[in-house]
Amino acid sequence: MNERIRFAAAVTAAGVVVAFVAVTVSTWPHANWVQDDVRGLADHAHPGDIAGEWTHSTYEAAGGPRGWVWMPLATSAQQVWGGWFGRSVVAFRALSLLLHLAAAMLVAVVARALGAGARPAWLAAAFVAAHPIAPDSACWPSDASDVLGACALLLGFRAALAPARATAGLGAFVALSAGLFCKPTMVAGLPFLVLVALWAGDRRRAGSVALAGLGAMGAWWPLYSAVTTQGSREGAALGAFAGIAERGAAWLHLCSWLLWLPHTAEQGAVFDPAGVAGCVIGAGVLILGAALFIAGQRAFAAAIGTFALLVGPAGLLVVPATGILAFRYAYVPLALAAPLLALGLHRLQRAWTGEVVLAMFLLASAPRTLLRAHAWVDEPTLWQAEHDVAPADPYVTTLWAVSRGSSVDQQARMAWAGALDGMPPSVRIVDVDASRLELAKADFRAGDWPAALAEADALHGDRKHAAAAACIAADALDRLRRHDEANTRATDCR
Repeated sequence: MNERIRFAAAVTAAGVVVAFVAVTVSTWPHANWVQDDVRGLADHAHPGDIAGEWTHSTYEAAGGPRGWVWMPLATSAQQVWGGWFGRSVVAFRALSLLLHLAAAMLVAVVARALGAGARPAWLAAAFVAAHPIAPDSACWPSDASDVLGACALLLGFRAALAPARATAGLGAFVALSAGLFCKPTMVAGLPFLVLVALWAGDRRRAGSVALAGLGAMGAWWPLYSAVTTQGSREGAALGAFAGIAERGAAWLHLCSWLLWLPHTAEQGAVFDPAGVAGCVIGAGVLILGAALFIAGQRAFAAAIGTFALLVGPAGLLVVPATGILAFRYAYVPLALAAPLLALGLHRLQRAWTGEVVLAMFLLASAPRTLLRAHAWVDEPTLWQAEHDVAPADPYVTTLWAVSRGSSVDQQARMAWAGALDGMPPSVRIVDVDASRLELAKADFRAGDWPAALAEADALHGDRKHAAAAACIAADALDRLRRHDEANTRATDCR
Protein backbone atom coordinates (compact mmCIF):
# COMPACT_ATOMS: atom_id res chain seq x y z
CA MET A 1 0.00 0.00 0.00
CA ASN A 2 2.75 2.42 0.97
CA GLU A 3 4.57 1.67 -2.26
CA ARG A 4 1.50 2.58 -4.30
CA ILE A 5 1.15 5.85 -2.40
CA ARG A 6 4.81 6.70 -3.01
CA PHE A 7 4.42 5.89 -6.71
CA ALA A 8 1.34 8.12 -6.92
CA ALA A 9 3.25 10.96 -5.24
CA ALA A 10 6.12 10.60 -7.74
CA VAL A 11 3.71 10.57 -10.69
CA THR A 12 1.95 13.67 -9.34
CA ALA A 13 5.21 15.58 -8.99
CA ALA A 14 6.34 14.54 -12.48
CA GLY A 15 2.98 15.60 -13.90
CA VAL A 16 3.30 19.09 -12.42
CA VAL A 17 6.80 19.44 -13.92
CA VAL A 18 5.56 18.33 -17.36
CA ALA A 19 2.64 20.79 -17.12
CA PHE A 20 5.01 23.63 -16.23
CA VAL A 21 7.31 22.88 -19.17
CA ALA A 22 4.32 22.54 -21.52
CA VAL A 23 2.80 25.88 -20.48
CA THR A 24 6.18 27.60 -20.74
CA VAL A 25 6.83 26.26 -24.24
CA SER A 26 3.26 27.07 -25.33
CA THR A 27 3.91 30.79 -24.70
CA TRP A 28 6.91 30.93 -27.04
CA PRO A 29 5.02 31.51 -30.32
CA HIS A 30 3.50 34.68 -28.82
CA ALA A 31 6.44 35.69 -26.59
CA ASN A 32 8.08 39.08 -26.67
CA TRP A 33 11.01 40.78 -24.94
CA VAL A 34 10.45 41.74 -21.31
CA GLN A 35 12.24 44.58 -19.50
CA ASP A 36 16.02 43.98 -19.48
CA ASP A 37 15.68 41.64 -22.48
CA VAL A 38 15.44 44.71 -24.71
CA ARG A 39 18.64 46.30 -23.43
CA GLY A 40 20.72 43.16 -22.97
CA LEU A 41 19.53 40.95 -25.84
CA ALA A 42 17.29 42.55 -28.47
CA ASP A 43 19.15 45.89 -28.73
CA HIS A 44 22.60 44.65 -27.70
CA ALA A 45 25.14 47.05 -29.20
CA HIS A 46 27.76 44.36 -29.85
CA PRO A 47 26.12 40.97 -30.56
CA GLY A 48 28.67 38.20 -30.67
CA ASP A 49 31.38 40.20 -28.87
CA ILE A 50 32.25 37.71 -26.11
CA ALA A 51 35.50 39.49 -25.20
CA GLY A 52 33.56 42.68 -24.56
CA GLU A 53 31.46 40.93 -21.93
CA TRP A 54 34.65 40.28 -19.93
CA THR A 55 36.27 43.70 -20.39
CA HIS A 56 33.22 45.89 -19.75
CA SER A 57 30.44 45.93 -17.19
CA THR A 58 27.32 44.12 -18.37
CA TYR A 59 25.24 47.21 -19.21
CA GLU A 60 28.22 48.94 -20.85
CA ALA A 61 28.92 45.91 -23.03
CA ALA A 62 25.31 46.07 -24.23
CA GLY A 63 25.72 49.75 -25.16
CA GLY A 64 24.50 51.41 -21.98
CA PRO A 65 26.20 53.33 -19.18
CA ARG A 66 28.97 51.77 -17.12
CA GLY A 67 27.55 50.25 -13.95
CA TRP A 68 28.25 47.90 -11.07
CA VAL A 69 26.63 44.78 -12.60
CA TRP A 70 29.09 42.31 -14.17
CA MET A 71 27.86 38.86 -15.23
CA PRO A 72 30.33 37.89 -17.98
CA LEU A 73 29.84 34.11 -17.84
CA ALA A 74 26.07 34.28 -18.16
CA THR A 75 26.13 36.93 -20.89
CA SER A 76 28.88 35.08 -22.77
CA ALA A 77 26.75 31.94 -22.72
CA GLN A 78 23.91 33.99 -24.22
CA GLN A 79 26.24 35.40 -26.87
CA VAL A 80 27.37 31.90 -27.87
CA TRP A 81 23.82 30.56 -27.84
CA GLY A 82 22.59 33.51 -29.93
CA GLY A 83 25.33 32.87 -32.45
CA TRP A 84 24.30 29.23 -32.78
CA PHE A 85 20.51 29.50 -32.78
CA GLY A 86 19.81 33.16 -33.59
CA ARG A 87 19.09 36.11 -31.33
CA SER A 88 15.34 35.56 -31.13
CA VAL A 89 13.02 35.60 -28.13
CA VAL A 90 12.33 31.88 -28.49
CA ALA A 91 16.04 30.98 -28.66
CA PHE A 92 16.93 32.80 -25.45
CA ARG A 93 13.86 31.52 -23.62
CA ALA A 94 14.80 27.98 -24.63
CA LEU A 95 18.27 28.53 -23.15
CA SER A 96 16.84 29.66 -19.80
CA LEU A 97 14.42 26.72 -19.63
CA LEU A 98 17.13 24.18 -20.50
CA LEU A 99 19.47 25.62 -17.85
CA HIS A 100 16.62 25.46 -15.32
CA LEU A 101 15.94 21.80 -16.09
CA ALA A 102 19.70 21.11 -15.89
CA ALA A 103 19.75 22.68 -12.43
CA ALA A 104 16.86 20.46 -11.36
CA MET A 105 18.69 17.36 -12.60
CA LEU A 106 21.83 18.42 -10.73
CA VAL A 107 19.71 18.61 -7.57
CA ALA A 108 18.98 14.89 -7.97
CA VAL A 109 22.66 14.11 -8.66
CA VAL A 110 23.81 15.95 -5.53
CA ALA A 111 21.05 14.40 -3.43
CA ARG A 112 22.17 10.94 -4.49
CA ALA A 113 25.76 11.82 -3.60
CA LEU A 114 24.56 12.84 -0.13
CA GLY A 115 23.03 9.39 0.32
CA ALA A 116 19.39 10.02 -0.52
CA GLY A 117 17.41 7.36 -2.33
CA ALA A 118 16.43 7.72 -5.97
CA ARG A 119 12.81 8.61 -5.29
CA PRO A 120 13.44 11.39 -2.71
CA ALA A 121 16.21 12.75 -4.96
CA TRP A 122 13.97 13.07 -7.99
CA LEU A 123 11.13 14.47 -5.89
CA ALA A 124 13.50 17.20 -4.71
CA ALA A 125 14.42 17.84 -8.34
CA ALA A 126 10.72 18.20 -9.18
CA PHE A 127 10.33 20.51 -6.18
CA VAL A 128 12.85 22.91 -7.76
CA ALA A 129 11.63 22.44 -11.33
CA ALA A 130 7.97 23.29 -10.61
CA HIS A 131 8.17 25.51 -7.51
CA PRO A 132 6.24 28.83 -7.82
CA ILE A 133 9.57 30.65 -7.43
CA ALA A 134 10.95 29.01 -10.60
CA PRO A 135 9.08 30.85 -13.42
CA ASP A 136 10.67 34.22 -12.67
CA SER A 137 14.07 32.73 -13.53
CA ALA A 138 13.22 29.90 -15.93
CA CYS A 139 10.91 32.00 -18.14
CA TRP A 140 12.92 35.23 -18.26
CA PRO A 141 16.05 35.20 -20.47
CA SER A 142 17.60 38.11 -18.58
CA ASP A 143 17.80 36.02 -15.41
CA ALA A 144 20.04 33.35 -16.97
CA SER A 145 22.66 34.50 -14.45
CA ASP A 146 20.73 32.99 -11.53
CA VAL A 147 19.97 29.72 -13.33
CA LEU A 148 23.53 29.23 -14.59
CA GLY A 149 24.91 30.28 -11.19
CA ALA A 150 22.74 27.65 -9.51
CA CYS A 151 24.19 24.99 -11.82
CA ALA A 152 27.73 26.13 -10.96
CA LEU A 153 27.19 26.03 -7.19
CA LEU A 154 25.42 22.66 -7.39
CA LEU A 155 28.50 21.28 -9.16
CA GLY A 156 30.59 22.78 -6.35
CA PHE A 157 28.26 21.09 -3.85
CA ARG A 158 28.96 17.76 -5.52
CA ALA A 159 32.72 18.40 -5.66
CA ALA A 160 32.82 19.24 -1.95
CA LEU A 161 31.55 15.71 -1.25
CA ALA A 162 34.25 14.05 -3.39
CA PRO A 163 36.51 11.54 -1.57
CA ALA A 164 39.74 13.29 -2.59
CA ARG A 165 40.46 16.59 -0.83
CA ALA A 166 42.22 17.94 -3.90
CA THR A 167 39.08 17.35 -5.96
CA ALA A 168 36.97 19.11 -3.33
CA GLY A 169 39.28 22.13 -3.29
CA LEU A 170 39.59 22.38 -7.07
CA GLY A 171 35.85 21.91 -7.49
CA ALA A 172 35.12 24.66 -4.97
CA PHE A 173 37.50 27.03 -6.76
CA VAL A 174 35.98 26.40 -10.19
CA ALA A 175 32.37 26.42 -8.95
CA LEU A 176 32.67 29.61 -6.90
CA SER A 177 34.58 31.37 -9.68
CA ALA A 178 31.87 30.42 -12.17
CA GLY A 179 29.17 31.54 -9.75
CA LEU A 180 30.77 34.93 -9.16
CA PHE A 181 31.19 35.46 -12.90
CA CYS A 182 27.45 34.78 -13.20
CA LYS A 183 26.40 37.16 -10.42
CA PRO A 184 28.21 38.91 -7.55
CA THR A 185 25.62 37.75 -4.98
CA MET A 186 26.95 34.19 -5.42
CA VAL A 187 29.54 35.20 -2.82
CA ALA A 188 27.37 33.39 -0.26
CA GLY A 189 28.45 30.17 -1.98
CA LEU A 190 31.78 30.23 -0.10
CA PRO A 191 30.47 29.67 3.44
CA PHE A 192 27.93 27.23 2.02
CA LEU A 193 30.59 25.05 0.37
CA VAL A 194 32.69 25.12 3.55
CA LEU A 195 29.68 23.94 5.57
CA VAL A 196 29.07 21.17 3.03
CA ALA A 197 32.66 19.98 3.47
CA LEU A 198 32.17 19.98 7.25
CA TRP A 199 28.95 18.03 6.71
CA ALA A 200 31.08 15.38 5.01
CA GLY A 201 32.93 15.05 8.34
CA ASP A 202 36.38 16.19 7.28
CA ARG A 203 37.86 19.41 8.72
CA ARG A 204 40.89 19.26 6.44
CA ARG A 205 38.57 19.00 3.45
CA ALA A 206 36.69 22.05 4.77
CA GLY A 207 39.99 23.90 5.10
CA SER A 208 40.99 23.14 1.51
CA VAL A 209 37.55 24.23 0.29
CA ALA A 210 37.80 27.47 2.29
CA LEU A 211 41.24 28.27 0.92
CA ALA A 212 40.15 27.48 -2.63
CA GLY A 213 37.05 29.63 -2.22
CA LEU A 214 39.05 32.54 -0.84
CA GLY A 215 41.41 32.15 -3.78
CA ALA A 216 38.48 32.34 -6.19
CA MET A 217 37.20 35.50 -4.52
CA GLY A 218 40.68 36.98 -4.47
CA ALA A 219 41.02 36.40 -8.21
CA TRP A 220 37.53 37.71 -8.98
CA TRP A 221 37.51 40.91 -6.93
CA PRO A 222 40.31 42.83 -8.72
CA LEU A 223 38.72 42.00 -12.07
CA TYR A 224 35.32 43.13 -10.85
CA SER A 225 36.76 46.35 -9.42
CA ALA A 226 38.56 47.18 -12.66
CA VAL A 227 35.58 46.58 -14.93
CA THR A 228 32.74 48.18 -12.93
CA THR A 229 32.21 51.66 -11.51
CA GLN A 230 31.79 50.44 -7.96
CA GLY A 231 34.99 48.68 -6.99
CA SER A 232 35.80 49.11 -3.33
CA ARG A 233 33.00 51.70 -2.96
CA GLU A 234 30.22 49.18 -3.57
CA GLY A 235 29.90 48.02 0.02
CA ALA A 236 30.00 51.58 1.35
CA ALA A 237 27.38 52.78 -1.13
CA LEU A 238 24.98 49.98 -0.30
CA GLY A 239 25.72 50.20 3.41
CA ALA A 240 24.85 53.89 3.55
CA PHE A 241 21.46 53.36 1.97
CA ALA A 242 19.75 51.17 4.57
CA GLY A 243 19.75 50.63 8.29
CA ILE A 244 20.01 47.45 10.31
CA ALA A 245 16.24 47.23 10.81
CA GLU A 246 15.52 47.40 7.07
CA ARG A 247 18.16 44.77 6.34
CA GLY A 248 16.84 42.38 8.98
CA ALA A 249 13.24 42.81 7.84
CA ALA A 250 14.16 42.18 4.20
CA TRP A 251 16.13 39.07 5.12
CA LEU A 252 13.27 37.65 7.20
CA HIS A 253 10.84 38.32 4.36
CA LEU A 254 12.99 36.29 1.98
CA CYS A 255 13.41 33.51 4.55
CA SER A 256 9.64 33.20 4.78
CA TRP A 257 9.41 32.29 1.09
CA LEU A 258 10.68 28.77 1.76
CA LEU A 259 7.30 27.86 3.28
CA TRP A 260 5.01 30.79 2.50
CA LEU A 261 4.56 32.72 -0.74
CA PRO A 262 2.92 36.12 -0.23
CA HIS A 263 0.03 37.15 -2.43
CA THR A 264 1.90 40.21 -3.70
CA ALA A 265 3.67 41.20 -6.88
CA GLU A 266 6.64 38.89 -7.27
CA GLN A 267 8.60 40.76 -9.93
CA GLY A 268 8.67 44.34 -8.71
CA ALA A 269 6.90 44.83 -5.40
CA VAL A 270 8.29 47.77 -3.45
CA PHE A 271 9.58 46.40 -0.16
CA ASP A 272 7.81 47.58 2.98
CA PRO A 273 10.06 47.07 6.03
CA ALA A 274 7.03 47.56 8.26
CA GLY A 275 5.31 44.49 6.83
CA VAL A 276 4.71 42.28 9.86
CA ALA A 277 3.53 39.04 8.26
CA GLY A 278 6.71 38.35 6.31
CA CYS A 279 8.93 39.06 9.32
CA VAL A 280 6.89 36.86 11.65
CA ILE A 281 6.75 33.94 9.22
CA GLY A 282 10.45 34.32 8.39
CA ALA A 283 11.30 34.17 12.08
CA GLY A 284 9.03 31.14 12.38
CA VAL A 285 10.94 29.40 9.60
CA LEU A 286 14.22 29.97 11.44
CA ILE A 287 12.71 28.73 14.72
CA LEU A 288 11.42 25.64 12.92
CA GLY A 289 14.92 24.99 11.63
CA ALA A 290 16.33 25.20 15.16
CA ALA A 291 13.60 22.90 16.48
CA LEU A 292 14.30 20.32 13.76
CA PHE A 293 17.99 20.44 14.59
CA ILE A 294 17.28 19.80 18.27
CA ALA A 295 14.89 16.97 17.35
CA GLY A 296 17.63 15.24 15.38
CA GLN A 297 16.28 16.06 11.90
CA ARG A 298 19.63 17.54 10.87
CA ALA A 299 19.03 17.33 7.11
CA PHE A 300 15.77 19.31 7.22
CA ALA A 301 17.41 21.83 9.55
CA ALA A 302 20.35 22.13 7.16
CA ALA A 303 17.97 22.76 4.25
CA ILE A 304 16.36 25.66 6.11
CA GLY A 305 19.76 26.98 7.18
CA THR A 306 21.05 26.81 3.59
CA PHE A 307 18.10 28.77 2.29
CA ALA A 308 18.49 31.41 5.01
CA LEU A 309 22.23 31.72 4.39
CA LEU A 310 21.98 32.06 0.62
CA VAL A 311 19.21 34.69 0.62
CA GLY A 312 21.50 36.77 2.83
CA PRO A 313 23.18 38.88 0.11
CA ALA A 314 19.82 39.77 -1.46
CA GLY A 315 18.07 40.37 1.84
CA LEU A 316 20.87 42.32 3.52
CA LEU A 317 22.14 44.28 0.51
CA VAL A 318 20.05 44.26 -2.66
CA VAL A 319 16.49 44.60 -1.34
CA PRO A 320 17.24 47.42 1.16
CA ALA A 321 19.23 49.31 -1.50
CA THR A 322 16.68 49.04 -4.32
CA GLY A 323 13.46 48.63 -2.37
CA ILE A 324 12.43 45.89 -4.82
CA LEU A 325 11.37 42.35 -3.91
CA ALA A 326 11.54 39.62 -6.56
CA PHE A 327 11.16 35.84 -6.46
CA ARG A 328 14.32 35.40 -8.53
CA TYR A 329 16.36 36.31 -5.43
CA ALA A 330 15.34 32.98 -3.92
CA TYR A 331 16.04 30.73 -6.92
CA VAL A 332 19.63 29.77 -6.08
CA PRO A 333 18.90 29.26 -2.34
CA LEU A 334 15.98 26.99 -3.26
CA ALA A 335 18.12 24.90 -5.63
CA LEU A 336 20.91 24.41 -3.08
CA ALA A 337 18.55 23.59 -0.21
CA ALA A 338 16.71 20.93 -2.23
CA PRO A 339 19.36 18.15 -2.01
CA LEU A 340 19.31 18.45 1.77
CA LEU A 341 15.53 18.27 1.67
CA ALA A 342 15.83 15.00 -0.27
CA LEU A 343 18.21 13.63 2.35
CA GLY A 344 15.74 14.55 5.06
CA LEU A 345 12.97 12.68 3.24
CA HIS A 346 15.23 9.67 2.88
CA ARG A 347 15.97 9.57 6.60
CA LEU A 348 12.36 9.77 7.76
CA GLN A 349 11.10 6.59 9.39
CA ARG A 350 7.97 6.88 7.28
CA ALA A 351 9.45 8.32 4.11
CA TRP A 352 6.19 8.03 2.22
CA THR A 353 4.56 10.69 4.41
CA GLY A 354 7.18 13.29 3.50
CA GLU A 355 7.00 12.37 -0.18
CA VAL A 356 3.23 12.74 -0.17
CA VAL A 357 3.44 16.14 1.53
CA LEU A 358 5.97 17.34 -1.05
CA ALA A 359 3.86 16.09 -3.95
CA MET A 360 0.73 17.71 -2.48
CA PHE A 361 2.59 21.01 -2.12
CA LEU A 362 3.52 20.93 -5.80
CA LEU A 363 -0.03 20.00 -6.79
CA ALA A 364 -1.58 22.73 -4.62
CA SER A 365 0.82 25.39 -5.91
CA ALA A 366 0.61 24.23 -9.55
CA PRO A 367 -2.07 26.79 -10.56
CA ARG A 368 0.09 29.61 -9.29
CA THR A 369 3.20 28.20 -10.99
CA LEU A 370 1.42 27.76 -14.33
CA LEU A 371 -0.23 31.18 -14.23
CA ARG A 372 3.11 32.76 -13.41
CA ALA A 373 4.77 30.95 -16.32
CA HIS A 374 2.06 32.23 -18.66
CA ALA A 375 2.40 35.79 -17.33
CA TRP A 376 5.95 36.02 -18.69
CA VAL A 377 4.75 35.89 -22.31
CA ASP A 378 5.22 39.67 -22.71
CA GLU A 379 5.28 42.93 -20.73
CA PRO A 380 1.54 43.77 -20.87
CA THR A 381 0.64 40.30 -19.58
CA LEU A 382 3.34 40.36 -16.90
CA TRP A 383 2.48 43.79 -15.53
CA GLN A 384 -1.24 43.05 -15.69
CA ALA A 385 -0.59 40.05 -13.43
CA GLU A 386 1.49 42.27 -11.15
CA HIS A 387 -1.15 44.99 -11.10
CA ASP A 388 -3.91 42.52 -10.24
CA VAL A 389 -2.23 41.65 -6.94
CA ALA A 390 -0.53 44.99 -6.14
CA PRO A 391 -2.64 47.82 -7.61
CA ALA A 392 -1.29 50.34 -5.08
CA ASP A 393 2.40 49.67 -5.73
CA PRO A 394 3.79 52.80 -7.48
CA TYR A 395 6.49 50.88 -9.38
CA VAL A 396 4.03 48.24 -10.59
CA THR A 397 1.35 50.81 -11.42
CA THR A 398 3.76 52.92 -13.45
CA LEU A 399 5.12 50.06 -15.56
CA TRP A 400 1.64 48.55 -15.91
CA ALA A 401 0.40 51.78 -17.47
CA VAL A 402 3.49 52.12 -19.67
CA SER A 403 3.14 48.55 -20.96
CA ARG A 404 -0.48 49.26 -21.92
CA GLY A 405 0.38 52.58 -23.57
CA SER A 406 -1.97 54.43 -21.22
CA SER A 407 -1.49 57.40 -18.92
CA VAL A 408 0.15 56.92 -15.55
CA ASP A 409 -1.65 57.74 -12.34
CA GLN A 410 0.00 60.95 -11.20
CA GLN A 411 0.26 59.91 -7.57
CA ALA A 412 2.01 56.69 -8.55
CA ARG A 413 4.21 58.56 -11.04
CA MET A 414 5.30 61.04 -8.40
CA ALA A 415 5.98 58.27 -5.86
CA TRP A 416 8.21 56.34 -8.27
CA ALA A 417 9.93 59.49 -9.55
CA GLY A 418 10.68 60.38 -5.94
CA ALA A 419 12.21 56.95 -5.41
CA LEU A 420 14.40 57.48 -8.49
CA ASP A 421 15.48 60.90 -7.22
CA GLY A 422 16.48 59.34 -3.90
CA MET A 423 18.59 56.60 -5.48
CA PRO A 424 22.31 57.23 -4.84
CA PRO A 425 24.14 57.75 -8.16
CA SER A 426 26.68 55.07 -7.22
CA VAL A 427 24.01 52.39 -6.84
CA ARG A 428 23.02 51.33 -10.34
CA ILE A 429 21.04 48.24 -9.40
CA VAL A 430 17.85 49.77 -10.74
CA ASP A 431 18.23 51.19 -14.26
CA VAL A 432 17.28 54.70 -13.20
CA ASP A 433 17.70 56.19 -16.68
CA ALA A 434 15.54 53.55 -18.35
CA SER A 435 12.85 54.14 -15.72
CA ARG A 436 12.99 57.89 -16.34
CA LEU A 437 12.63 57.30 -20.07
CA GLU A 438 9.53 55.19 -19.45
CA LEU A 439 8.09 57.95 -17.27
CA ALA A 440 8.80 60.49 -19.99
CA LYS A 441 6.98 58.30 -22.53
CA ALA A 442 4.03 57.83 -20.21
CA ASP A 443 3.77 61.55 -19.46
CA PHE A 444 3.89 62.35 -23.17
CA ARG A 445 1.13 59.85 -23.96
CA ALA A 446 -0.97 61.33 -21.16
CA GLY A 447 -0.57 64.84 -22.57
CA ASP A 448 1.47 66.05 -19.60
CA TRP A 449 4.13 67.65 -21.79
CA PRO A 450 5.89 69.72 -19.08
CA ALA A 451 6.45 66.53 -17.03
CA ALA A 452 7.64 64.65 -20.13
CA LEU A 453 10.05 67.48 -20.93
CA ALA A 454 11.41 67.48 -17.36
CA GLU A 455 12.01 63.73 -17.37
CA ALA A 456 13.62 63.86 -20.82
CA ASP A 457 15.91 66.72 -19.80
CA ALA A 458 17.16 64.60 -16.89
CA LEU A 459 18.44 62.09 -19.45
CA HIS A 460 20.56 64.41 -21.57
CA GLY A 461 23.81 63.02 -20.13
CA ASP A 462 22.96 59.36 -20.70
CA ARG A 463 24.33 58.22 -24.05
CA LYS A 464 22.11 55.13 -24.36
CA HIS A 465 18.82 57.00 -23.92
CA ALA A 466 19.89 60.43 -25.18
CA ALA A 467 18.43 60.03 -28.68
CA ALA A 468 15.03 58.82 -27.43
CA ALA A 469 15.00 61.52 -24.75
CA ALA A 470 15.85 64.21 -27.32
CA CYS A 471 12.94 63.10 -29.53
CA ILE A 472 10.53 63.19 -26.60
CA ALA A 473 11.83 66.60 -25.51
CA ALA A 474 11.50 68.01 -29.02
CA ASP A 475 7.96 66.67 -29.41
CA ALA A 476 7.02 67.93 -25.95
CA LEU A 477 8.36 71.40 -26.74
CA ASP A 478 6.46 71.41 -30.02
CA ARG A 479 3.23 70.41 -28.28
CA LEU A 480 3.78 73.08 -25.62
CA ARG A 481 4.43 75.72 -28.30
CA ARG A 482 1.24 74.77 -30.15
CA HIS A 483 -0.69 74.75 -26.89
CA ASP A 484 0.57 78.24 -26.00
CA GLU A 485 -0.26 79.54 -29.48
CA ALA A 486 -3.76 78.10 -29.22
CA ASN A 487 -4.26 79.72 -25.83
CA THR A 488 -2.99 83.03 -27.18
CA ARG A 489 -5.41 82.94 -30.12
CA ALA A 490 -8.27 82.04 -27.79
CA THR A 491 -7.38 84.98 -25.54
CA ASP A 492 -7.24 87.40 -28.52
CA CYS A 493 -10.63 86.21 -29.74
CA ARG A 494 -12.13 86.88 -26.35
